[in-house]
Amino acid sequence: MTDPAITARAKAIGRIGNGLMNVSLGYAAEVGADEALRPIRDWHQKQSQRLSDKCSPEALMLKSQLDDLAPLIYVTEELER
Repeated sequence: MTDPAITARAKAIGRIGNGLMNVSLGYAAEVGADEALRPIRDWHQKQSQRLSDKCSPEALMLKSQLDDLAPLIYVTEELER
């Protein structure tokens, strides 16, 4: 199994491209964090869609937990949509 941090780093470098030396450390860190959180956001979206039409007590509890997780994995702009 590969290390998720290594995978995210490689994807971030791929997104930044040849301009890696010309970007700020903050921007590079943001891109890396975005790539590291992408699989979690994908999972979150799938689970949210799966539970969207469910109303059992268990489903409502899971929806609440997914809502609590959202601010930790999405940027503010995505949450406001």
